[in-house]
Formats: sequence, structure tokens, C-alpha cells
Amino acid sequence: MSELPVPVPTTELEAVNSMLLSISEAPVNTLSGALPMDVAIAKKYLSEANLQVQTPGWDFNSEYNFPLTPDIDGHIAVPNNVLSADLKRGSGIDPVVRGARLYDKRSRSYTFSSVVLADVILALPFMELPQAARWYVLVIAVRRFQQKIIGSTTSDMFDKDDERSARAAFENAEARSADFSIFDTYSVADVLRRRPGGGGVIS
Repeated sequence: MSELPVPVPTTELEAVNSMLLSISEAPVNTLSGALPMDVAIAKKYLSEANLQVQTPGWDFNSEYNFPLTPDIDGHIAVPNNVLSADLKRGSGIDPVVRGARLYDKRSRSYTFSSVVLADVILALPFMELPQAARWYVLVIAVRRFQQKIIGSTTSDMFDKDDERSARAAFENAEARSADFSIFDTYSVADVLRRRPGGGGVIS
């Protein structure tokens, strides 16, 4: 007897094709090169939903004591995929983000002599998300894509209940990943996973 295929996480191509299916469009074989308008719009909505889901910060896209290193001129550029940063004060500095660089309010300078540590929330590509997050992003994207293309968020694919279920599954997976107790409600877990930093949060 042949073995059943092992399930694998949803790819970006599969996600876009699911969105196309929701409006009865044919799937595509690639997301590279010149794309039909509906495919380009689907990619845009998937990207927007991905960013929306990640922005609050979760266990999978949070990094603690993330090093921000000065360049040869002592300037620290904040990486483009940093959604927010809780900056560590100490060693006589008071760093904040101004534009795309760090600024030291204490010395009134953009120049740093050493690495600055930060608790950061990162924007990750769709393919780097855990499956529960990918599915939640996809459900959001499908509903918005349908609204854009056909003027409706109701179809045989996903409805509001599906979106709520996808979010609940995602939150449960997040709680397991962050090792929260089963006695913690998600609202409590959300507070527990946020570690105290030394500075203001920027976004």
C-alpha cells in the first residue's frame, strides 16, 4: 500500500493560487516575472495581511537582545524589517530611533562607540512563518481579495467564522511555542511574553 504524502506548510504560490481560486480564476505556476493583474493584486493582499498579523509581535518574530552594530562612522542603521524596537539604555547612552538611524539623546549625536541591544519585532517573509500563522494570513488575505475583486467577502472558501477559527488556532500555536501554561488565558499570555525593555517602543 502506498504511503500518503506528508503534509508540508503552505507555500506563497499555494496561498496566491488559493486566493485566485476564491474568485474562480485559474492557478499560476510562478510568482516571478510579469504577472497578470489579479495575481499581482493577490500577492499585494497576501503581503499586507502578512504584515498586519506580524506587527503586534509574537514569539516567532520577536528577538531579544538583538545587536545593532555601528558602522565605520559610528552610525547605526535600523534594519528595514524591524517593525518596532524596545531599546536598551545603559553605559551612558539614551538611544531612540529617528528615521532609519539610532540617535543618542544623552550625547545629542547619531554616533555610537559600541553595539546597542534591543528587543525587536521583525517582519518575516511568508515562507518563514509557522504554518498556523501562514493559514491565518491566508484566510485574511482571501476575504479581502474577494472584497476587492468581486465585491464580496462571502464564498464557499472562507467566511468570518473561518477567520475566527484560524486566529484561535494561531493563538493556541503561539502559546505552545512560547511555553505558556495551559492555565494562562491568551490575554494573560500576551502580557507574559512581552519582556520589559529599557526604552520607549517605536514603530
